[in-house]
Amino acid sequence: MQGQELLQSLLQGTSETFYMVSISTLVAIVLGLPLGFLLVIWSLD
Repeated sequence: MQGQELLQSLLQGTSETFYMVSISTLVAIVLGLPLGFLLVIWSLD
């Protein structure tokens, strides 16, 4: 593998990893915040 091909592959892998982490973080926030609020509200009884 040449240097340019290696750099391109590394940049592609890094961008794909950033994309996957961003999507999973967004899903965790969207699902976790409402669930957390509901659990706190229901535990106040």
